Amino acid sequence: MADLTVTVKEDIELKGHQYGSSKSYTITNINNVFKRVVTCTRSVDTTVLKFGPDDNTTDSALNISATKYIRITNLSLTQDVNLSLQIDTTEHASDASTAEESVTFLLKAKESFVMGTAHDSLCVQDTNADIELTLHDLESVIVDTPAAEVDIEVLVASAQ
Repeated sequence: MADLTVTVKEDIELKGHQYGSSKSYTITNINNVFKRVVTCTRSVDTTVLKFGPDDNTTDSALNISATKYIRITNLSLTQDVNLSLQIDTTEHASDASTAEESVTFLLKAKESFVMGTAHDSLCVQDTNADIELTLHDLESVIVDTPAAEVDIEVLVASAQ
């Protein structure tokens, strides 16, 4: 088992004043790391991550309950991508999940998206913009590259 230390650092000096900071935290008991670079083709939705209740439920699916940290980085120096988080609202405990909702973010060139657990961590609510407190599972992550081929780096740390 290993510990994963995550550090977020901002370094900005404006008009002679330092406004940056550095924050770190540690995730313990990590014993599995999934890391890869995926080339995403222009105008094709590319699934870069897939989750399930266990590793054997769906081909290439990661165990959702064991996942503790997710980072997705756009390696392009110039091209932005759309990062779509597919959300499973039904959360079948023993079956491969399917997405019923999604939320899409713009992931600009060189930027990263980071989140912790994929289990019971997301919800999309559009009725009256009320805050929804019933969280659901991340089913998969899809990247859409509107302008050009882009490499995406994926890192997932889990305790399984």
